[in-house]
Amino acid sequence: MFEGEIEDAGGADEIGPAYLLRTNELLRNTKLAMAQQSRMEWERYTAAAMVHQQLVEPTVGTQVEMRALDPFAQCAARLAVAQGITQHAAELQVNRALALRDRLPSVNAVLRAGEVAAQHIPDIVSRTELIDGSRHRADIDQAIADALGRRGSWSKNRMRDMVDAIIFRRDPDLVRQAREDAKNRRGVWGSHADHGMAVLEAQSTAEEMTMIMARLEKLALSTCKADPRRKADRMADALFATVMGREFGCQCPDDPKHPCTAEIVTVPADQVISGVDVKIVLHVITDQATLEGTADNPGFLDGHGVISAAHIRDIADRTETVQRPMGNKAAEPEPESEPVPAQIRAGGTRT
Repeated sequence: MFEGEIEDAGGADEIGPAYLLRTNELLRNTKLAMAQQSRMEWERYTAAAMVHQQLVEPTVGTQVEMRALDPFAQCAARLAVAQGITQHAAELQVNRALALRDRLPSVNAVLRAGEVAAQHIPDIVSRTELIDGSRHRADIDQAIADALGRRGSWSKNRMRDMVDAIIFRRDPDLVRQAREDAKNRRGVWGSHADHGMAVLEAQSTAEEMTMIMARLEKLALSTCKADPRRKADRMADALFATVMGREFGCQCPDDPKHPCTAEIVTVPADQVISGVDVKIVLHVITDQATLEGTADNPGFLDGHGVISAAHIRDIADRTETVQRPMGNKAAEPEPESEPVPAQIRAGGTRT
């Protein structure tokens, strides 16, 4: 579209005054601006890592490290004051700076070159936390950097899937253990909120949570258009009705001229809860070798993203799961690609 490549965002390329430029030159300005923004973010992370090196690392293993206001907190506090940000934001900045320096040096170099947008760094850092100590760490770091260096745009979801696929493919044993640890953290928690409200949180497997949300959404959308509640309100009411075995109904005004058109099945509460005729189908794409256990390639859960081989086999073992070969004979995919030869359909029950 326009000429000129960015070798280094800190080089001789300059952004010209917009009112003097034509379209292609303006587009080049936007590319330069984003690259320079990434370079400045690299400078900020590098400075934060150096502050940590000077203030915190010399105290490791000493009594100073055990103080209530430890050197790390003091380091973050000084960065927070210098930049006008919160203590928490400064602590996150230090942690990301250290991750880029020690865990992801190749990604750090791509950031310095302006080849990745600065806003993607927090996600990349957080999704690579489990590779600390892995013998594949350097390989994973380089593979992510190579992917970032290619032409193309990166959405938040595409970035997430690319990083996950690289990790899942290169160190399946690490991912398998991480998944087992995550499954052991399943739970439901409630907490107080303001004005007589409360918050309900839950952690479950991706496929189960997807089915739950689809079920609640279907019930929430079954009311007629005259129902005054927001969709979020109706989903909250649907959750309560479903869990407590209560009737969920439409709250539209009683107007003989405009009768309710809701499609909610209402039955006696002592038999079964009210509901809607719904069958939930989740699509999981993987390859046959992964299903058979002879390979550990990542797969893709529609509505969630990349999942590990162990997760795929867990879904395949569910009684309601239907496996359907797709007949594709594709070559071995790249680490960041999605395997496509087989499809799993995991369905929920009709209620």
